[in-house]
Amino acid sequence: SQEVLPLMGRSVTDLASEFLLAKSTPEEREGKRAPSLAHVPSGTWLVYLKRGDEVIARPSIIHLGTARTSVLEGLAAAFIMANRSARETAIMDRFSAIADGEPSTEADTRWLVELAAKLAGLPPASLDVFRLMPSSPAVAARLALHARDATERSAVMSLMEGLPFAWHLIGHTDWKRAAAIEEGGILSRLEAALGTAKASELARQTVQAAAGNLAQFCPLLGWPLYV
Repeated sequence: SQEVLPLMGRSVTDLASEFLLAKSTPEEREGKRAPSLAHVPSGTWLVYLKRGDEVIARPSIIHLGTARTSVLEGLAAAFIMANRSARETAIMDRFSAIADGEPSTEADTRWLVELAAKLAGLPPASLDVFRLMPSSPAVAARLALHARDATERSAVMSLMEGLPFAWHLIGHTDWKRAAAIEEGGILSRLEAALGTAKASELARQTVQAAAGNLAQFCPLLGWPLYV
C-alpha cells in the first residue's frame, strides 16, 4: 500500500482508550522501520495499523522508555510478553489454571471479562488471549458465567462473532465445570460473613441466574446449560 496509515496504540493500563501514536509511511513499512515514538509516554503499549475503522495488522506489544508495567500478574502479565512464542505458552498455562479453577485465577477471569468489554472495535482474534481461547472451552464457559451485567455479558457473547467457535457447541461438562468453579469462588467470598449454608445457596442462585441470562441471550444455550 502506498498510503500513509495511522499507527494506533492503547496503553495496557487503559486498554479502552485508543490513541494516534504516529503516521506510518509506505517507505517506513517497505524498509520495516517504525515511525518515531519519542513523544509517546513510557510504558507498555499495544500498537497496530488501521485503515479507516479496520485494524489491518496484528497488534504488537512494545515497551517504551525504562518504565515497564510491573504490577500485572497472571494472565495480564502473559498478555504483555513481547515474545510471541513465550506469550502463547504463558497464556495456555494460565488457561489450564483457569479451567482447573485454581484460586489465583479469579483475577484472571475478571481481567479477561473486562478486556472483552474494552475491545472497542479491536478484533478479538487480533489478541492472543482471545485467539487461543477456542481451544479451551472450559475457559470460555467460565468467562461467560463470570460476566456481571448485561454490558459485560453482551461483550463476552459477542466474541463468538470474531472467533472460530460457538457458545452453544461448548459441552455440558465444560459448563458444569465452569459453574462449579464460579459457585466455589462466590462461596469463598461470602462464607465468613453469611455462613456456609446461606453462602452456598446464594452462590448457587447467582450462577443459575447467570446461566439463565446467557440462555436468554442465546436460546440454543438452554440445552448445554440445562436451563
